[in-house]
Amino acid sequence: MINEFLARLGGSRNGQPITRGQQLINDGSDTYEYAAGVIAAGVTVWIDIAASFPRARTYFPLDSIEVINNSAQPIGLYLNSRSNVEVVPAYMIKPIAGEPVNQFGLKNAGLVDTVAGEVLVHLKRLPPNIQVVISGGTVR
Repeated sequence: MINEFLARLGGSRNGQPITRGQQLINDGSDTYEYAAGVIAAGVTVWIDIAASFPRARTYFPLDSIEVINNSAQPIGLYLNSRSNVEVVPAYMIKPIAGEPVNQFGLKNAGLVDTVAGEVLVHLKRLPPNIQVVISGGTVR
């Protein structure tokens, strides 16, 4: 009985392995992490998700982005080449979900360069049940 329970925790269900489709329904996609290098003051760095994370194309469009700003400078976040910017203050975390993301830009809005690795971005495709809650009842 304990072995059956442990086998289920290890990725099987009723003795059958969990498929990638079932994993996507349960957990969403894998999380893709981008650690920004040095961003000079006033410069915007653009990241194309398909080019940077080829495996993420399977789950397109990704719809969850979380920016972790461990630097002393505010960071501007641009989604999909749009002109509006979401500001991530210094030493803060900003999650955004429910909007398709194919590329994003990080702008150093401060007066001093950031240090490499201080700005982290986590990208993911949310599970369908979370998408329904965010979108107000409609699934894309």
